[in-house]
Amino acid sequence: MSHVRSLVVLIFSVCFLSFFPLILFAWGALGHQLVAQIAYEHLTPSAVVRVNQLADNLMKGNAAAANFIKIATWADDLRSNDVTAFNGWHFINQPFSPDGQPLPQVDYENVVWAILQSENTLAIPHSTEDQKAMFLGFLVHFVGDIHQPLHVSTRVTKQFPSGDMGGNDFLIQSPIAANLHMLWDHMLGLYNDSALDLRTMASQIEADYPMQSFGSQVQDMDPMDWATEGLAIAKTFVYNGVQFGAPVSQQYMTAGQKIAEQRVALAGYRLACVLNQILQ
Repeated sequence: MSHVRSLVVLIFSVCFLSFFPLILFAWGALGHQLVAQIAYEHLTPSAVVRVNQLADNLMKGNAAAANFIKIATWADDLRSNDVTAFNGWHFINQPFSPDGQPLPQVDYENVVWAILQSENTLAIPHSTEDQKAMFLGFLVHFVGDIHQPLHVSTRVTKQFPSGDMGGNDFLIQSPIAANLHMLWDHMLGLYNDSALDLRTMASQIEADYPMQSFGSQVQDMDPMDWATEGLAIAKTFVYNGVQFGAPVSQQYMTAGQKIAEQRVALAGYRLACVLNQILQ
């Protein structure tokens, strides 16, 4: 934890100087804010008060950005401003190979590790308010990241013996994205042309996938389990029905949108459970 705190000290003053422009990585800005919005609706009253305090701390000096929903993109804003120390925290490249290639090792510092570090920093009494604020920003974002199937997998083939970087190297033809990873970041075009506001979108997702529809999955607080779920989806669906360099079918898009919507809903419910437990 000491080396994490040293990184915090290194960049924290820089982060607070301004609110960075949005950049689209996992789920894009909309997806991350939908996860946060769903989570916010399921926080206890005391947790709401606490996350509002910490969000205000994280974005001090920029009141327009100081709320729980908007800090969902803060960890990507760091990357857009060349703060690279935390890049490896957004994903876990769990490798799999459809053609029997040897699999590379998984980096120790990954999104599972980062979520556990964030939870620990929020929970321990001797963390400072600045540290808690920063790691709340990380936690909100990384819980979204880990529910994106291509943030928890990499496909190893003869063409890509080190992996395809979570679909970033898997090229496709689509008006939405140039590669498979970006397509899923954009939730396969879900809400691309929508005039609905964020709360209405979140309510629609919750109606399609209410908390009770997930059963005991919502109470599973192990981020490694979340990553394992995403890997299974990558194996069984994400890379099936789509060919390298080819157009993406409407059938794939429609089915994929439903999976993306489901993952966003589950991420929001789980984030709420985690924060309610830590901030009770």
